Amino acid sequence: MNKQEAADYLGVSVRTLERYVQPGKISVKYEKGKTRPTANFDPK
Repeated sequence: MNKQEAADYLGVSVRTLERYVQPGKISVKYEKGKTRPTANFDPK
């Protein structure tokens, strides 16, 4: 799921989700996009 879908799933804003990723509270996998890597979150 992308950033917006993950934020909606957790009931937080996208910026809050990004803050959770910084210290490693939530893991994210980046996949190559057309112009830049895209963040993909695992629902578990």
